[in-house]
Amino acid sequence: MRLWTFALILPVLFASLRAMAAGSDAGTADAAAVPCGAVPADGQCAGTMLSFCDGMTGLVSYDCVTVFGSGATCELVNMDVGYDCRVPTGSPCQTLDGRHALCKGGASVGCLIDAMTGAGLCTNNLGPCTEPVAGAFMDVCGANNLLLTDCTATVPDAVRCADLGAASTCMNNACINVAEGAPCDSNFLCASGLQCDPTSQTCEMPGAHSSDAGFADGATGTTGTAHKGGCRGAGEPGDGAPLLVLLFVLALVFRYGWRAGE
Repeated sequence: MRLWTFALILPVLFASLRAMAAGSDAGTADAAAVPCGAVPADGQCAGTMLSFCDGMTGLVSYDCVTVFGSGATCELVNMDVGYDCRVPTGSPCQTLDGRHALCKGGASVGCLIDAMTGAGLCTNNLGPCTEPVAGAFMDVCGANNLLLTDCTATVPDAVRCADLGAASTCMNNACINVAEGAPCDSNFLCASGLQCDPTSQTCEMPGAHSSDAGFADGATGTTGTAHKGGCRGAGEPGDGAPLLVLLFVLALVFRYGWRAGE
């Protein structure tokens, strides 16, 4: 191959390699970046205003009193949990839109969540619970026919299985015998003769919806969680343009051969 051919090809080859490396670096930086400004990972309080960094939506701020009522405060729970809204017994601890506060007022207090609506109320005689040494908390049956669904600083979140149907009880770390029309998932198992509709996520009679086909009693039909990486931009990992250019250059090399003086 003539030297002038190398002189033309090599700059293109090196430019392609640099573009691929830059795209990989940019993708890594984007994945690590969190749009939360100066708010630390464990959150912060400004009076009763709580601010924290959500891994999917970025900076979240709201006033604990506005959301959870006059008894709410914003405070440091501990060094592991960070900052959170704290609410006394009898106050809301979970809103219909999913915002959550940590109950306070004694070792037995916890957040009793209405399985039908998702709203929670700080209630006595639920705790304490035991946090896992590592990994996520796994649902477990507690006293009084309760299913404990979370544990933070020994304060549990709990669901009363009987709220899902008169015959529903907690067994094998799940509410079983869930009644028709009640919500269902891997921990709320439909009663015999019912199945979990994957669209409505409620226990239904077989054939009540066309989407019932193929799902057994207690099955949820859940296929997975949404990817939180979002859309890729040009130059991020997975962008094939630099690689295509590199392959084209290599094809030219092999097409015209390596013989000296050609």
